[in-house]
Amino acid sequence: MAGPSGHSSRPKVDKFVAKTRIRPAWQTEILFSLLCVLTYTLLQGYIVGLEDQLDYLPYSLYLSQPDLYSQDLFIQTLASQPVHERTVSAGLVSLFAPHLEAAMLGLHLLTACALAWGLLRVAQQYLGVNWRAYLTVLFTFTALQYVYWDATELLYNNWQGDTVAMTCGVWALWLADRRQYLRAAGLLALGTLFHPLVGLLWAIWLGLALLVTHRQYPWRSVMAAGIFYFLLAGWYIALLLYSKQTGAPPDPDHFARYYVFRAPHHFMPDSFSRKGWILLAMFIPLGIWRLRGMPRALILCFMVIACLYALCVGLLRHPAIVPLQWYRLSPVVEFLGAIAAASLLPAALPLKVSRILRHKGIWTGTGLLLMVLLAWWPAHTPRPYHYHPGNLATHPEVVLGRVMRQKLPAEALVLHPLRFGGHKYFGGCSSYLEYKSIPRTQAAFRTWYERLSRIYGKEALNHPDFWEQADSLYPARIPALQDSLPTWGITHVIMPAGQALSLPKVWETPHYVLYTVPSVIKKGEPVLPSSWFSE
Repeated sequence: MAGPSGHSSRPKVDKFVAKTRIRPAWQTEILFSLLCVLTYTLLQGYIVGLEDQLDYLPYSLYLSQPDLYSQDLFIQTLASQPVHERTVSAGLVSLFAPHLEAAMLGLHLLTACALAWGLLRVAQQYLGVNWRAYLTVLFTFTALQYVYWDATELLYNNWQGDTVAMTCGVWALWLADRRQYLRAAGLLALGTLFHPLVGLLWAIWLGLALLVTHRQYPWRSVMAAGIFYFLLAGWYIALLLYSKQTGAPPDPDHFARYYVFRAPHHFMPDSFSRKGWILLAMFIPLGIWRLRGMPRALILCFMVIACLYALCVGLLRHPAIVPLQWYRLSPVVEFLGAIAAASLLPAALPLKVSRILRHKGIWTGTGLLLMVLLAWWPAHTPRPYHYHPGNLATHPEVVLGRVMRQKLPAEALVLHPLRFGGHKYFGGCSSYLEYKSIPRTQAAFRTWYERLSRIYGKEALNHPDFWEQADSLYPARIPALQDSLPTWGITHVIMPAGQALSLPKVWETPHYVLYTVPSVIKKGEPVLPSSWFSE
């Protein structure tokens, strides 16, 4: 329709605004996601068979080679349960038993890229398709890493089941805000199989946020999605809870020993990261002020439940509430806060800069450059990029672990410093006592705590800085316990180099010495009694 001057009365549309409203091709988003993962890897490295992977990677080996880890407290605890937290993730990994290290790298890259892509889609949902969304995701993968509240992360430098659950949760958030509730519920159910706690927390969190914003969403569809989720995942959660009931009497000291002594960084707010406190104190008010709809509801629900949960943990110590570990969702709250902070920035960039940033060649070229740096950097820095062939071959724990696989029998039970873990996956040997892989049932954890008291002494365990002193206490305590080691079923001892024992040496490296203990137990006789998990 023509205006008074004869020209069209249709309002002019700014060329840049028109272009930025067009969603970039999915190929560009994937290239950017890969760029984020490569950047993260340059900053944090990548590990395999160490640290957090000790929770499930040795168990995956056990599933494919049942003769391994016959004396290991953690592995045998899992094996005694029909269903546990590692059932799906470890079962999936065990399918790649002949090529575990390559499979772990592939799973890590696939999951990390899917997470970055999901974060980008969520950021674009609330910031629009512009440079602010890309900046928010890149900021999350760089500056926000390892500064979260309770020492849990959106992404780790190794593949884990809870990263899969987090990824499913992020995509479920995107789908739920687009009213695709059944798809969101299906994704949350999938995440629950890989990590029951994270998947369940996401389902509760999203469900509450949808109820808070019920005027914007059809409640019948939301209820149908909730029923659909519990039909898919409820049976698994029920089996998991049932498998925890071992018939052992409750341990009155379990709360103090597990939640306060062993894992306060996951449960006790006074042990949380100071940087995490500062970030949440900044991001939560900012998110409530700047965000609307689903993001604001998520932040409000998190804040209210976090306060109630802190009361239950600190005052009530309720055994059914404390294990929920509500604070695991804090990385997502910080991401939403980063979205709120990015919303303060101008959406528009000069047209030429915007075109450059949307060009796929830029992302491809940058990604290739980062891949070259990944190949070159580990060989010229002491940072432990454990997967790099040069560093993995010379890592002290890995070197000794591979020797142990060749030298020790499958039924060997090894005593080692608490932080030592390379022998578990690379050596295929059972641990008498370790820090990272601890049993989750009360009875088995009581056995773990008794072993800890036996090796380090009850007085040391009461010291507030025990975990920082444990490695220095270990070499001083073992010589005095040397005569008791055979009666505890220990067949081998790992000592730091320079700390000699009057025992036969099996192998020696510049960092560690492996000793054999003359055993009073016949070869092949189990060290763990058949009733150890139900005492």
